[in-house]
Amino acid sequence: YYPGPATLLGLAPGRKSRQMKNGEWLSEAALWTYWEHRGLLTAADVSSYLDLDGDKFRLVAQRHQVAFEVFKRYAQAFTRRMEEDVNKGVVLDDTYRAFRADEEYVF
Repeated sequence: YYPGPATLLGLAPGRKSRQMKNGEWLSEAALWTYWEHRGLLTAADVSSYLDLDGDKFRLVAQRHQVAFEVFKRYAQAFTRRMEEDVNKGVVLDDTYRAFRADEEYVF
């Protein structure tokens, strides 16, 4: 999750740099898949971000069975959507979102 202005440089090959918007997500795929980062983020102004360690997130989640089951189903839905998008020719980079914020997640 990225709450402030920044310029995202060097996305996937052939993609142009662009300005990130307040509240955009960055690298969500790293939580749910084996992910290699594709890009460079540079701040255009004083900024802040939330950095969540995926390995630690999984370890903590596994201690809470109900939450872990929800996360597991979400990860499965995320990877299914990602595969569908790749098959449609969507170019994946660190800004990839499987679901829009206003979209219902169906597990």
